[in-house]
Amino acid sequence: MAVAKYAWSGRERLGLPRGRDDVIVLHAMRWPDEIRSPENCCRRRSS
Repeated sequence: MAVAKYAWSGRERLGLPRGRDDVIVLHAMRWPDEIRSPENCCRRRSS
């Protein structure tokens, strides 16, 4: 396993490149300020 630094949408990010079958997959790592709370993004309507 490795850690990669890449540019996406004008920002540098960290990711984990892995081999899966015959392809290379890059899993993006998120910083704490990029993660939203589920309570704030998926509010259910009350009936």
